Amino acid sequence: MLAFGAILRKILAALAAVALVVLLMLYLGGVFHTKVPAQPAVAAHGDLSGVRLIRVAAVTMPALESAVGTIRPVYESQVASRILQRVTAGQRDGRAGGQERRRVDPPGR
Repeated sequence: MLAFGAILRKILAALAAVALVVLLMLYLGGVFHTKVPAQPAVAAHGDLSGVRLIRVAAVTMPALESAVGTIRPVYESQVASRILQRVTAGQRDGRAGGQERRRVDPPGR
């Protein structure tokens, strides 16, 4: 059986780890930082005489842009020679025991 001091040391280490995690979560949540007040800021009004005003309007712009070119992948692999290989009568399937498989390809292949 463990000594009382060893058990107490393990409990204190676990509590310290939990306290550290809680303090870290509070820090990341912004508890220790000053916040911006909830009231709207007071606008600073200055002298607007002599300022030229411009009329503005909301304009909808397309989010897509077109470009001319070819898209090429970074890596290419060709496995067609293995996939399109014809299966001939008497070909072994590579399993232990060498079972033969016989299949007739459909016409037009």
